[in-house]
Amino acid sequence: MNTTPHPVDTAVGNRIRQFRLARGMTQQELGDVIGVKFQQVQKYETGMNRVSASRLFETAEALNYPIADFFGSTDPASMTAQTVDEALALSAFRHLECHQRGSVLTILGAMTQVAA
Repeated sequence: MNTTPHPVDTAVGNRIRQFRLARGMTQQELGDVIGVKFQQVQKYETGMNRVSASRLFETAEALNYPIADFFGSTDPASMTAQTVDEALALSAFRHLECHQRGSVLTILGAMTQVAA
């Protein structure tokens, strides 16, 4: 029997961790909301235990992220590359009004030109 987690399970688990941290939640707090012990949240985050569709739905609601965000890219290698900072930035960006998003993109564009 293969005990190595599937790359997609690992990637989804990484996203759960990143989104949980972005929300400032502990594993215990998330577990309480979705009805599992914090040890189970640990297993989800490492990919050791697969997250059922219904549990992922509950997790997405608890963390206030669209369920599709837990998958992102279809390439598991790129799914694990996202950092907590990127998750925080993306979350903040999604809560901006359209005109604010344009301003943020202008600022980021100017910053990356200076850094290049």
